Amino acid sequence: MGDELSPRFGKPLAVPANSPPVLELSPMHAVAAPPKLGGQLMKALGAAAPLGPRLQHVKRVRKQEQQGRPPQLEILLCPLDWQEQQQGGGCQAAGQAQPAPGPPDGEQPQVESQVAAPAAADAEADTERPLLPEAVKAIVQQHGLQPYTVQVPLYAPLTREQLAEWSAHWPLTWRPPDAATAPHLQELPAEEDAGPGPRPYLCTGYDAYLVHEPCVMCAMALVHSRLRRVAFCLPSGRWGALGGAYALHAQRSLNHHYQVYRLPLQP
Repeated sequence: MGDELSPRFGKPLAVPANSPPVLELSPMHAVAAPPKLGGQLMKALGAAAPLGPRLQHVKRVRKQEQQGRPPQLEILLCPLDWQEQQQGGGCQAAGQAQPAPGPPDGEQPQVESQVAAPAAADAEADTERPLLPEAVKAIVQQHGLQPYTVQVPLYAPLTREQLAEWSAHWPLTWRPPDAATAPHLQELPAEEDAGPGPRPYLCTGYDAYLVHEPCVMCAMALVHSRLRRVAFCLPSGRWGALGGAYALHAQRSLNHHYQVYRLPLQP
């Protein structure tokens, strides 16, 4: 009788602190160049405009095959929002054309303004050219290249299926995800020492098994207790603080984080 009334649980499901990434494309400046310039451009751009950790999953160059034409290399220069990344906005970009001062009130424009028309046309043409960092601009002008815009995946893929799909937009590198970058791939170990840890907290190193997903106040109390893992059965889309309505365990400002799992109840 007791066995019939005892609940049965399904396989524990990890509740990730961060949702798995979805495909989001980011615009970047790029150029096409002959293969003989590939090494020289890659070295120069690596020093002038490194892609950095934000785009470490993106390959800087790809081969462009066109029927009836010699192969070309497409090389990434820098993101379109490079100014925002460097300066945080609020500054006027170097190289932007300034409006010319007009004639004083009540005066007619002089004949010299007609002579300046070609210069104004050149200034208008300059505004149509992409705005690049000075070091990148010098490299582009040195080799007579013409920048254009391409789209690259903003986030690194977490599965080989994502890698195959996202690489259709631009070639990517593959790094197998680990627990730090893909917490949703973790599994709850069957047996593991859950003894108290060295720090003087009440529940350091212990696991908590709950029927209902805790609210924000209860989830925060579990943080203060220094639990290692929290597992609950019934999620709450209205009050739940561990994936239901909120994701308290995803707040980086907290001084302690525990892993969260949901234990599905089986009929």
